[in-house]
Amino acid sequence: MQYITCKFNTSKYILSNISNYMTTYPAKLVLVGETGSGKTSVATRYVEDTFEPYQELTIGASFLSKTIDRDNHSIKFEIWDTAGQERYRALVPLYYKCAHAALIVYDTTCDRSYHGAKQWIERIKSGNTNCIIVLVGNKIDLHDKKIISTEKAKLFAEKNDIYFKEVSAKTSENIHELFAMVADKIPDIFELEKKGPPNVDIYSKSDTQSNSAACCYG
Repeated sequence: MQYITCKFNTSKYILSNISNYMTTYPAKLVLVGETGSGKTSVATRYVEDTFEPYQELTIGASFLSKTIDRDNHSIKFEIWDTAGQERYRALVPLYYKCAHAALIVYDTTCDRSYHGAKQWIERIKSGNTNCIIVLVGNKIDLHDKKIISTEKAKLFAEKNDIYFKEVSAKTSENIHELFAMVADKIPDIFELEKKGPPNVDIYSKSDTQSNSAACCYG
């Protein structure tokens, strides 16, 4: 088990890439959600482009990293995949309270998973105000088993002023688009941290509610 100390000196950690004059932002991203929602599968599909139908339960949290290049900056994602089991819930705030972004993953075929995701969103919004929050519906490839409609989840995201994306870790649908969307917003978070009081709208309606269906694994 690894514990995290929340110390982010933004100006100190922004690295200059001399070769292509791009700024690299080290961004802490956490995946949160109920057991079986597919958090681990989403993370490993993005980082390693692999998918395992039967994932072992995460113990505490696991760590992965990947750098993504955008038009005028790079993001080095430090990805923490947290456990969904009840006995580890007290540890999850240690990971999300100083995160730059949080992916709240739910299984589109499971009502319990969706309602659990909504509860996690409430906790994170109250514990970390400068955090990009994305409601992520996983397992959209299970079309005939889907019970959480796209419209229902999208409306919830809009009402709570957060982002929304549906994905499939199994087929890789929308996985890279999900992380690219977050990567494009990370510089705004660093700007907020430098200037103190919020003066950048990280949830501008121009590029929020993008969606597509998904189911959960892992």
